[in-house]
Formats: sequence, structure tokens, C-alpha cells
Amino acid sequence: MKNFSLQIRQFFHLKINRIGLGKRNLMVRAFPPFFLMLYLLFSVFYPLNNYDKAKLAVLYSPNSAKNHYELGVSFWQKNNLEEAKKEFLVAQKLSPFSSQINDSLEAIQNQISQPEKLRKTYSYWEKVVQEKNNYRDAFLIEADLAYQLKNLYLARKNIHLALELDPNFPIANEFANLIKTKK
Repeated sequence: MKNFSLQIRQFFHLKINRIGLGKRNLMVRAFPPFFLMLYLLFSVFYPLNNYDKAKLAVLYSPNSAKNHYELGVSFWQKNNLEEAKKEFLVAQKLSPFSSQINDSLEAIQNQISQPEKLRKTYSYWEKVVQEKNNYRDAFLIEADLAYQLKNLYLARKNIHLALELDPNFPIANEFANLIKTKK
């Protein structure tokens, strides 16, 4: 329903902008009263969130770096990293010397590449565990990395191995309790 509401608003906003906000008589003649009432009802009952506002702002002024930046932030908040990166790149092209845009672009690129770094670090600690199979902290680090990679099976397996080596290790016990509650 919200997407339908957004589509109706976009349609009416674009039509109103083409006609001109000051020409109220043309707007009333262009839209039957039914559609005008429908638009007003959607405006009242379905207020726009930040994402919808940013999307409309980009539609109205596609050459505004600020609007693309705000849309990128909205995508970032929704954890849609690739779309956020695209919007930040567009904003950077429009305003290449903006430190805020450049910093956000760098941060999102780091966040996108983070899983790959975690996998490399996990494979390093796998080798350490193979060489030293009684190294409790290595199992704990492996469990933490597996948890960050959202692999609960490996996280539970490694925390279990760490607890076999030292059942009284408080950090490992807390981490094991945390992992047990996750699905």
C-alpha cells in the first residue's frame, strides 16, 4: 500500500509541477475533484518517511549532490549498501570536493569489503588452529569471526572446542550463552 501511495504522490507531484503551483485553476481543471481528494487523503494518512522524501527530492532535482547524498544515507540506513554506494558516487560526481560525501563513500566501501576481510582473517586463524590445536584463544577468535560472518554452526563448533580446552573461561561461557539464543 505504501508503494502505491508513493506512486500516486509522485504522479501528482510531477503533474502539479508541470502545471505550476501558482496556477490553481489549471490544476483543478486538470484533475477531477475525486483524484484531488484521493491525493489529499494519501498525503494525510500515509506521510512520507525519509527514504520516500529523498527519492522524491532526487526525482525533482536529479543534479543536486545533496539529494543524492540523502538518498544514499537512506539506502545505507536500510542496509542496502550497493544502492547507497551508487548514490554516493553520483553525489561525488556532482560535488567532488565535498568531504562529507567522500567520507561517507569511503566508509561504505569499507563496510562492503568487510566480509571479505573477515573471511581472510578466519582462514588465517584456521591455519593457526591446525598448527596449535590446544590454543584456546584461537578457537575463541575463530568463533567470533564465524559469528560476525553469520555462520552460527562454525561459531558454536569453535566455542565448544574452546570450552573443551578451558571450561571455566568466563568470556567463552558468555559467548556460548549468546550463541545459544541465536537462530
